[in-house]
Amino acid sequence: VYCVEESGNGGLPAPPPAAGPPLTVAGFAEVIAALHLDLGLETVRLTGGEPTLYRDLPALIREIRNIGIASVKMTTNGYLLTNKINAYAEAGLTSLNISLDAVEPEPFFRVSRRRNLRKILDGIDKAVALGLEVKINCVVMRGLNDDQVVPLFDYARSRGIRIRYLELMQMGHLHGNFADFFVPESEIVATLAQHTPCQPLPRDPSATAKYWQLSDGYRFGVISNESDPFCNDCNRLRLDSHGNLYGCLSDNTPIA
Repeated sequence: VYCVEESGNGGLPAPPPAAGPPLTVAGFAEVIAALHLDLGLETVRLTGGEPTLYRDLPALIREIRNIGIASVKMTTNGYLLTNKINAYAEAGLTSLNISLDAVEPEPFFRVSRRRNLRKILDGIDKAVALGLEVKINCVVMRGLNDDQVVPLFDYARSRGIRIRYLELMQMGHLHGNFADFFVPESEIVATLAQHTPCQPLPRDPSATAKYWQLSDGYRFGVISNESDPFCNDCNRLRLDSHGNLYGCLSDNTPIA
């Protein structure tokens, strides 16, 4: 519900008329290879939308690895993982960020409007069993899933999976009533500190998340988009399906 309204398209703009057809796998590879030659890319992350809906994803992963990029990551809602994760792992995927905003059925439904929680949890277990690095991303929203901060923490910790909590971003269709749902980093950390003692760690350069560590070494993160932005040392570029490059998620104007 933080991405798209229940009715309509959530205010998403239509693609520009002159955008043309999307890039093929070869087209993506050509652009990524050129960027890698100039910039020495460390990581390519496949995101969306929902990348698992892209039928040529294994081929794209394979091509990116062939370019010489060792770290190929993906952000997904996890719904299709159980059927597709083997192919992604075989193609060379190294890491998964799974958007999971609740670990109990009713809060999960409040946020996702779906009843597929078990399928996603099974996909997470399968990815872990295959040896992929798995992280969980949770967007915390007051009144919808703020009661899931601790249950998600316990779920992730029990499986050795790192969890990052995301502040709601003040953009899209929730812009007008953002304050009704916003839960700041300070509140998220305070909730977890009451559950288990933790100590803050220095933020790594260009990292989106700040981390806290428990006495046993387990770490959780918070991506505080609003209360503590990390724009000053951002080192990311975004490539859309038509080959346009953007310097920021919030910028609708591609780099010329």
